[in-house]
Amino acid sequence: MIPGTGIACLRVVCAPSVHSSRGGRSIWCMDPRPCEKYLMIRMVILLLLPVFMDWAKAEEGAATASVQDVTQESPRERNRVLLKRNPIASEYQEPGRLGLSDGASADAEGVDFRSQFRLRPLSGKDGGITRLETNVSYQAASGRVEPGGRLHIGRTLGPVKAQVQISSSSATRLINHYQARWIELPGEVSLLGFPRYSEDSYETDNRAAAWRFDVGRGAPLTGYYEGHASRYTDLSYRNRLEYQIATGGITASTVNGRTITAAAVTDASLRRYFHTMDTTRDIVRHQFGVSLSGERNSIDASVYISRWENFRAWRPFNFVDTGVDLSYRLIDQWVPAVAFEGGYDVFDLGQSLLANHRPSDLLTTDSDYAFRLDWEREAKLFGHKLWMNSGVLLRNKERDIDHERAVFVAAAPLPLAEVVGGNSSASILEDRVTIPAGIDIELALATLATQPGLVSRSDASSFVQTLQEVYTSEEAVGAIYVAFDQRLAAWRWQAGLRFESTRTDTLGTVIGPPDLLAGIEGDRIDRVVIGDDTIMDTFADFDAYRVGDGRQYNNVIPSVALRYEPDEHVSWRLAVFQQLMRPQYFDIVRYRRVNPPTRTISEGNPALEPTLITSFALALEIDSAAWGKLAAEIYHKSVDDFFFDARSVETLDGVLYDVSRVENGSSGSIDGFQVQLDRGIPGFDRGRLRLAYTWSESTADVGGRTIRLPERSRHLFQSGLDLGLGRWTWSTQVSWQSRALDSVGATAIRDVYREDVLIWNNTLRARISDAWSARLQLVNLIDYPERSAESDVLRVTNNQFSDFSVVASVTLEL
Repeated sequence: MIPGTGIACLRVVCAPSVHSSRGGRSIWCMDPRPCEKYLMIRMVILLLLPVFMDWAKAEEGAATASVQDVTQESPRERNRVLLKRNPIASEYQEPGRLGLSDGASADAEGVDFRSQFRLRPLSGKDGGITRLETNVSYQAASGRVEPGGRLHIGRTLGPVKAQVQISSSSATRLINHYQARWIELPGEVSLLGFPRYSEDSYETDNRAAAWRFDVGRGAPLTGYYEGHASRYTDLSYRNRLEYQIATGGITASTVNGRTITAAAVTDASLRRYFHTMDTTRDIVRHQFGVSLSGERNSIDASVYISRWENFRAWRPFNFVDTGVDLSYRLIDQWVPAVAFEGGYDVFDLGQSLLANHRPSDLLTTDSDYAFRLDWEREAKLFGHKLWMNSGVLLRNKERDIDHERAVFVAAAPLPLAEVVGGNSSASILEDRVTIPAGIDIELALATLATQPGLVSRSDASSFVQTLQEVYTSEEAVGAIYVAFDQRLAAWRWQAGLRFESTRTDTLGTVIGPPDLLAGIEGDRIDRVVIGDDTIMDTFADFDAYRVGDGRQYNNVIPSVALRYEPDEHVSWRLAVFQQLMRPQYFDIVRYRRVNPPTRTISEGNPALEPTLITSFALALEIDSAAWGKLAAEIYHKSVDDFFFDARSVETLDGVLYDVSRVENGSSGSIDGFQVQLDRGIPGFDRGRLRLAYTWSESTADVGGRTIRLPERSRHLFQSGLDLGLGRWTWSTQVSWQSRALDSVGATAIRDVYREDVLIWNNTLRARISDAWSARLQLVNLIDYPERSAESDVLRVTNNQFSDFSVVASVTLEL
């Protein structure tokens, strides 16, 4: 119990205790129930000893596919884990055979792109396999070494081929970044309003189990069952210093075009923000399938079940310094310099006082179910075999958000200096900036518990901010399709038609002044429960309603492909097909979320239409003894009702807020070409070079102005090189993606572009003996920063460094 607050809090450990210099692993949970909702299989996974990552190549037909280690994910991917992937975004384009279509049998979004069913069936010749790998990972910035590994066992037991795989991986990472919000002033000039300098630390752990059973392989009737269970934990700590320049008054400025590159400001403020965020993500997935094969027919049926729970315990603190005179200069726009006047010392933590504390527990639950039935049969047309494939897919996805947030505001002065503990200042952004010491979260929580007069709970803010996150959203899809495939000498044609019916149902929260909500259709919310405490709605300035929404739409999706192969070395391919991309769960919910400390607003858009992508591709592939396999493609993609992140501004109570929501653009297009080369390299036992380049010219219409299509780069280059001699193999991969539009502003000068992305990874493998092998992997070797800026590169919005990491492993194969 936090005395004097009326809120019951249980002190629990929601993940294995791994103590950090930033304040430890224990957290405050207002409701312990999400921490107890674990299946027995999850508990078994937690008790397993750390075992063993996968990269080693498997025996033919008997191995696991390589699995991405989620503890090594980029910060961008970590933040986008709840998102569907955009099929036209450059960052998700991978090299592959050109001129092919998504046939009618393909669901563009897949049953679940995160399905993680990675175990391939054992081949008939395998009596059994055993693979044991141990490894350590190291990130340069953190200086920490973490163990991990993988164990994979496969056996043939009479008619059953069984496999089990268990794995564990961990990482400790430090990430620094500079971020900024620019404020547009009269005269269309922009002020560096809120620059932020941050250091984030992450302690991550991922433990997983996978299993697969195949029965009757080679027989007319076969079946399989595969499953996956994992627990991912992520403890992060943030130390952020934000200069709230826009809260002061400008006394002098220097302007370059539409950007204020230098300014002197009086009576501004500083926000020192800190948090721990403890995330536990549990995933359990099952898939069952049977297949009946005849001489000219085959029937396949499968059932997919998935449950995905993401529990986040967030403990943020905001401290504020007021009456600060300062100036900034864009000597280096990627890390602007800030200077202070009047003897102010940013490292004097005694003058920074607690403003608020907003502990929050949020549980996201995804439940996915799917059933699929396919029937393939042989017929005759023009005297040649014609394969006909038809099927039915039923898929249901549901997301549910349960949230509790208590907002405590300062009732008496609490200087930051009293709750820093043993923490010290940190040099970040390649030692170009030093930020003062951050809070010790454990010490701060203990201080609030023992001195209840320091804070008081704001019932109104707790009521509103709890409800802003709560929603449910369901998406049900039914599809039927028919497809045809026929060879006629050197020609092959494929055609298909898919009918889809989509239904969505959402339940969100609308909060606002009573007069604006008069007549709204929904259920009025009169109470909120936080922990063991109930807050009743006695607030005259707002009402809250649970409001439902939903819609149904149908789509007919065709596909046609034609292939001409005059000989075994040349192939011409023509493909025309459509893809449907549905909105995100939360984007179609009717909600509005106001965040006063960051001065941002996000809101849903129930009117979002699905995006329809129509693709045309013409490709030529030549397999040459001199050059290897060379392929080229020209393509055109028409994109209707594409999604984009829209940014605008709004004034609330005299304060300027940035507003974000997803909207539909009317139409867009992508034209371009791709070239790929895949060839061997003479002089090596194993030598292979892979090159792929994609050029795209995109346009889109938004509100009467023409922009680039969001998330599509003009240039995308990917390469891979393998060189092997004797027992050694070196592999290197380089990818480069040019500047791309990330979000669309109210005007062109507010558009935000993601700058070039450059990644270089290397792997060195050694086959020590028939049974033993070793691997050394260097990830993100050059630590190229992830950067973004508004239309003018002087207006930087993000500059982030995540440093390189190393994974070393030893594998035993029996």
